[in-house]
Amino acid sequence: MNEECAFIVLDIDNFKNINDTFGHLYGDAVIAMVAGSIKSTLDSEDIIGRFGGDEFYIYAPGLSPEATVKRAEDLCRILHTTYDGVIVSASIGICYFPEHGRDFDKLLHLADVAAYVVIERGKGGYHVYEP
Repeated sequence: MNEECAFIVLDIDNFKNINDTFGHLYGDAVIAMVAGSIKSTLDSEDIIGRFGGDEFYIYAPGLSPEATVKRAEDLCRILHTTYDGVIVSASIGICYFPEHGRDFDKLLHLADVAAYVVIERGKGGYHVYEP
């Protein structure tokens, strides 16, 4: 694979509060709504996966850095909502193949590192990995 690709990790903020407040069935419904919202922003060649309870990843081949940032901004806007008084948003980490890594595990780790930068800053945004 020679094409540049974006790798995005998306962590649902405050999801534990949803499960703790309303139960796991309600949490499952929120996950389904979030997944649908994420899918609405994807291109046909993109791959989405759920990684853990409240984390998703998106592999977007051919997505330019500018288009990746635009997509992250769109996802932040779309996913920032309130469910029965609990504010839910997304913390998004971004890295790029081959610039930051050449295998799935490395890209997942670096995008996750970038997402934690957002979480540490107060959640609800995106960050592009910086070595």
